[in-house]
Amino acid sequence: MIDNLWIRIDFIFHFWRSLLEVAFHPDGQILASSSADETIKLWNIKTGECIKTLRIPRLYENANITGVTGLSNAQKDSLKALGAVEYC
Repeated sequence: MIDNLWIRIDFIFHFWRSLLEVAFHPDGQILASSSADETIKLWNIKTGECIKTLRIPRLYENANITGVTGLSNAQKDSLKALGAVEYC
């Protein structure tokens, strides 16, 4: 089991080069990984499957800026980085 565990951990490290931390659930069945993309992923240790991805809502999460006037492209890009969306 330990060999399989290290293979899966190695996979996670290669998949996210910006991995920050990992932690195990007390029951040993779930691994949590945090990454620089501001997500926490929960992994099934046995299957290697990502069970869930968690993200803290950003300041302008899902704010629709489609058709907004008076903003530069740089301002729109900043809002998008903070979670705003612009539909074409």
